[in-house]
Amino acid sequence: MDRAVTLYYVLTIPIHVYFLITSICNYIYACRTRAPMIHNGPKVSVLIPARNEANNIERCLRSLATQSYSNYEVHVMDDNSEDGTYKLAGKIAIELEGITSIHVHHSKELPNGWYGKTYAMQQLVEHSKGEIILFTDADTIHNHDSVSYMVSALLHQKCDLVSGFPRQMMNSLGEKLTVPTMYMIKLLIPFFLIPSVNVPQLSFAIGQYICIRRRALKKVGNLKPVRNLVCEDLYLAEHLKRLGCKMAVVKACHVVTCRMYNNYTEAFDGLAKSVIPTLRYDYLIVLTCYAMFYVILYPSFAMISSLITFNPPSVPVLTCILLAQLAWAISVYVERTFSACCLLYPLYMFTSMAMLTYSVWNISIVGKGFIWKGRRVI
Repeated sequence: MDRAVTLYYVLTIPIHVYFLITSICNYIYACRTRAPMIHNGPKVSVLIPARNEANNIERCLRSLATQSYSNYEVHVMDDNSEDGTYKLAGKIAIELEGITSIHVHHSKELPNGWYGKTYAMQQLVEHSKGEIILFTDADTIHNHDSVSYMVSALLHQKCDLVSGFPRQMMNSLGEKLTVPTMYMIKLLIPFFLIPSVNVPQLSFAIGQYICIRRRALKKVGNLKPVRNLVCEDLYLAEHLKRLGCKMAVVKACHVVTCRMYNNYTEAFDGLAKSVIPTLRYDYLIVLTCYAMFYVILYPSFAMISSLITFNPPSVPVLTCILLAQLAWAISVYVERTFSACCLLYPLYMFTSMAMLTYSVWNISIVGKGFIWKGRRVI
C-alpha cells in the first residue's frame, strides 16, 4: 500500500468511527426518550396542511379521530387543492362529528413571498387554540397514542419542540431505493446532544411530525421567518434554538407512519428538491458532502476491485466497510425500515450523491428549481 493510500485511511478511519459512535449514541438516546404517557393535559391543536391529498386525507383524519389523549382538536387547511381534498376532508369531518373536533378550512389566496405549505401552516396557527401545537402531514397515519406520546415527550423533557421520524412506508421498489437516503443525516448530527447543547446549528425537526409549544412558536414570529423556505422545519428549529428554546428528537416510528411518495420519480424529485436548502445553500458544505461521499464509497470500490482481481482486500478497506456498515445499519434499524436496507449503504450513498448533484443542477446552475404539487419551488 503506497503512502497516499495509507494517508487516506489514516484520515478517513476516524471519520468512519465518528459515524459509528454518533449512530450508537443516537440509538441509545432514542431508546431512552419514552416518557410516562399523559392522556389528559394542555389543549393540543393537531394542524394538517394539505394540498392535493385526496388519496391520503381520509386515512389521516380517521387515525386522529380516536386518540387516547382527551383534550385536542384537529384543523385541516386545504391549500387550494385541485383533486377534491377540501370536499373530502369536510365530508369526513361531518361523519366524525361527535367523536372528535375536526375543522376544515380553505386557504386564502397565496400572497407574495410565501410558499404554499408555510402559508397554510400560518393560517392553521391563527385558527387554532391549543397551548400545544402538533404539526403533521396529510400522508401520515397515527396510532391510538400518537398525540399522547408527543405531548408526554414535550412535557417530560421540558422542551419547547420535539420531533421525530415517522416510520416510512415504502411499497414500491423505487421508494425503497430512494426514501432511506433521508436517514443519512443521522450519521452526521448527534441528536443526543441537541437538548443540552445550545448551538443553533445543532437543531433538527422533520415537518411530518413536530410538536411545539404555542408560546415558543409565537416567540419566533410563527411561520413568518420561514415563509419562503423549502425546508421550513429545519430552519424553524434553528430559529427557535437561536432564541434559547430547548428541543429534542424522539423515536416516533412506533406511533406514526408516513408514505411520502408512490414511485421512484416522485421520491427522487421530492427528496432532491430539499437537498440544497437542507445544506443552507452553502457550497462549502456541498463540497464537503462530495468529499464525504468519496470517503465512504472509496473502500467499497476498492473491495469490488479486490474481488474482481482475486486479491484479498486490505485490512483498512475491511475496517472502513465494517464501520460504515455498522453505522448505517444502526441508524436505519431503529426506524423500523425494511431489513435489506441495512445492508445497502453504498447504494444509498451513491443515490444521495446523485440527488445532491441533481439539486445543484436544478437550483444553482439551471435555476429552474422543482415543480412540486403544481407549484414551482426553489
